[in-house]
Amino acid sequence: MTEILSEKSITPKGRGTKERIFETAVELFSKDGFSCVSIRDITSSAGLKESSLYHHFTNKEELLSEIYFYFAENINATRLSETDMTRILNGGSGYDLLNSCLLEFRQVMEQPLMARVWRIVTMEQYRDVKAFEILSIDFHKMRIKYYENIFRMLIKKRLIKTLDPKLLAFEYFYTLIGMLTEYNVLKFYKKKTDVIENLMSEHINFFWNKIKNN
Repeated sequence: MTEILSEKSITPKGRGTKERIFETAVELFSKDGFSCVSIRDITSSAGLKESSLYHHFTNKEELLSEIYFYFAENINATRLSETDMTRILNGGSGYDLLNSCLLEFRQVMEQPLMARVWRIVTMEQYRDVKAFEILSIDFHKMRIKYYENIFRMLIKKRLIKTLDPKLLAFEYFYTLIGMLTEYNVLKFYKKKTDVIENLMSEHINFFWNKIKNN
């Protein structure tokens, strides 16, 4: 995963300070929103002087850009490699592959820092076009391409019906991402997630039964 450290942070102490600033900003931005959090809020919560923040970040906007970069880089860690896909298919079914893709995604996105970063990018897309572009291109469009390749692989192996893989990806992913977004909000408010988790599982099962070759 991408480090949040730049060339300014050379010593272990410097690295720890930058990480503390980053993680504190992420926590505050995810709760109160970028516009409602000041530099003083961040440094006070981190137990640092304001000058410490300016040693690592030019301003609050640069800090937000680092958060966007962190999201864009780490979202790639939620995709299975082609080798892993082949291994799963050799030992199971297309259903197992789709389920593994979801589990891999959740494993990364449920990490506390990444979950908060996801909330920030989601909130900021209504204020900052950069956040919208990251969600639209780096996340949604790349995820559609990812699932398109998966369905194309399943068609090639004659495991599913010969359907448009891109359309399958749209139909499958956009339903799933709605559930995942609701799941993330429920986790934020410490609400029960068993119902939405069951729905995600049922979605995979329903979709697989509709497209698999009998």
